[in-house]
Amino acid sequence: MVESAQPQPTDEAPAAADDESRPLSVTAAAGILLAIGVFAGLVGVVLLIVVAVNSNPAALPSYIEVAPAGFAGAAVGIGLILVAYGVAGAVAGVQAFRRRPWARGLGIVLAAVGTAALVLAMLRPGQTGGATPVIFVPVIAALAYAAVALASEGRWFAPSVPDAGTR
Repeated sequence: MVESAQPQPTDEAPAAADDESRPLSVTAAAGILLAIGVFAGLVGVVLLIVVAVNSNPAALPSYIEVAPAGFAGAAVGIGLILVAYGVAGAVAGVQAFRRRPWARGLGIVLAAVGTAALVLAMLRPGQTGGATPVIFVPVIAALAYAAVALASEGRWFAPSVPDAGTR
């Protein structure tokens, strides 16, 4: 029997190039955006539900007090902002896993906005007393890491175009 000069297929698939595998920092950043986005969206939905329940004081049991005046307007605005931020963060996180360049940009912006908002919430301008929400510190650190990781891994998000002029 004569062997052919053409290479035969093997059972093993060729290993993917290291340039094509997702960097761990991108995986972590996308996971952070996804987790914080889902959590922020859920907090916004709960806030909107509280406003809806509180909008009909006659339906509330007698042992529950009605929220102070102005609560509904502020809570609806904050709830809608949190839902929008949450949806955008979840979408950016999932699409960053899928190597979408626009998700990288959106993720950087959302992480920066989230970091700034939480730092402002920790400082609480105009308030002199009360406890500082220290729970924000790890979330701020995670968002800052996500922003830096996405900003530094731009090469991985760049579309890979085969060299057209090498023939």
